[in-house]
Amino acid sequence: MKLKWGALLIFCLLSASVVLYWRHSQSRSGEIQQTPHLTASLPHYFISVPVVAFSHINMPILTLQIEDKQLPIGLDLGFRGDLSLSAEVLNELTNKSYRGSKTMWNFRGDSYEAKLYDIPKINLGKLRLSGLITKETHSAFHQRTTFSNPNAPPPTDLVGFVGWELFRASNLFLDLANAEIAFCDGLSSLNERGYLPEEFVQTPLLTDRGLVECHALTTKGLLRYALDTGCTWNIFHQENPQNLPLEKMIKDPDSSVTFPTFTISGRNLGPIDFVQLPINLPIPIDGVLGMEFFLEFAVFIDFANQQIYFAPAKKR
Repeated sequence: MKLKWGALLIFCLLSASVVLYWRHSQSRSGEIQQTPHLTASLPHYFISVPVVAFSHINMPILTLQIEDKQLPIGLDLGFRGDLSLSAEVLNELTNKSYRGSKTMWNFRGDSYEAKLYDIPKINLGKLRLSGLITKETHSAFHQRTTFSNPNAPPPTDLVGFVGWELFRASNLFLDLANAEIAFCDGLSSLNERGYLPEEFVQTPLLTDRGLVECHALTTKGLLRYALDTGCTWNIFHQENPQNLPLEKMIKDPDSSVTFPTFTISGRNLGPIDFVQLPINLPIPIDGVLGMEFFLEFAVFIDFANQQIYFAPAKKR
């Protein structure tokens, strides 16, 4: 594989993504409440939330309403938490309460103390979500894991991120090849949308380390991969004994590798391209499936039953 520096322009690895709440024992997901005009969506539900754009690092952007504000928010499955917002936005909110702070890390091994707030409710598309824990973002912390080509477009003006715990009280379908995510009850509703059950491969969902992970078999063996829509590329962990600058490693054509087989539950989804980089986190990470992967595969995450499903994306 050739490194797609010129094509992707920006690479953001775990910037807001695998910044971990992995020690946050009090974390709670939002309680999902249907608005009155959704009460007829029985026995199945498929509640679509449009992706309004993709950021300069290819992160999906949603529109979030808090109080009287319509906010552009990045969807970041590598972030364990409900919601993160900039200090500027938090300062403008009238209905919030401070609950303490938490240590956060990025993949360089940097850490900082993040303030945590309770926010009573938000609206995401047609859904109202309540009881949210919101982290204050730290822009310099995220910039440390964003790498820019000189000809890159200007950064997208995001004011925060939603993490995977926001969706834990329901199931989440991601069809990012068609700029859509959805709250979805199961495969029967996906079948009605044209995704046949036999097209999906099913495997256990692993969330015990505070990440959305699954196992996959490659020539490197059976390893554990984190799913991260906040990461532009697929990343395979590689040690860096010479302590080379990451910027230099990214531009090195030898940092790219293609796994001809990438087998999940007996089905080969390969070939899959990866960039090899060190991931320095408090827990060992074998690899990351980033937006390169999500644009090729539809992903259904069944949090209730701890299962995850993959199917080739269907461009509409």
